[in-house]
Amino acid sequence: MSASLLRGLRILEMLGEEPLGVSELARRLGVDKAGVSRNVAALQREGWVERTGQRCVLGPRALALGGGADGAVLARAGEVVHRVGQEVDLTAVALRVAGTGAQPLALHEGRDAGPVRETDAAFEHLVCTAAGVALLAQLPDEAVRSHLSIDPWPALGGDGPRSAAEAEALVARVRAGAAAVEQGWTDERLACVAVPWPDLGAAPGALAVVGSTSSVSARVDELVRVLREAVEPPR
Repeated sequence: MSASLLRGLRILEMLGEEPLGVSELARRLGVDKAGVSRNVAALQREGWVERTGQRCVLGPRALALGGGADGAVLARAGEVVHRVGQEVDLTAVALRVAGTGAQPLALHEGRDAGPVRETDAAFEHLVCTAAGVALLAQLPDEAVRSHLSIDPWPALGGDGPRSAAEAEALVARVRAGAAAVEQGWTDERLACVAVPWPDLGAAPGALAVVGSTSSVSARVDELVRVLREAVEPPR
């Protein structure tokens, strides 16, 4: 078995545990960054890996093969995300809980996807994004407390939670029926609206739209309506 193939398998194994950047992958593998970049690019072309900001995550082929999401779940997530993204002309993403963070299942890039693509906010901790809060709202209290036991607490900007207590209050509001909304938590240019998607599959899911603050902030009510209609169970 070639060294390149073995490295690719090791990359998939590590990304199955948590999202990682190319530099961190190279450090853990003990090889140069350029070689890992080539591996990741090859895996991305074939759907085994996807990029979220500066981090890499498992792609739909790896998720389906590993049983993390079956073909029907991926197909439904892809169809809904594409439809929502087209309707609101923003980046739409479907996610599920994966380790301490969130795993994208499907992504549709909107017209102002530049800031979304560039940010390194990503999904290291669920509390770092509105989509993550929508996922947390579906977990048992003990699991929520575990996810919020972060030291040091993430340096979130905008209206992001500054403590576990503030994050728990956001989770409670989503459990009571509110959507999760963020403005400038991890990047001052970005805003996000998200709703839980409990019917997505075995693991808790969420559906979110992301865009520039100016594109999202004036349309929150509209975006919440579109998202809620999209996650209605099929009849």
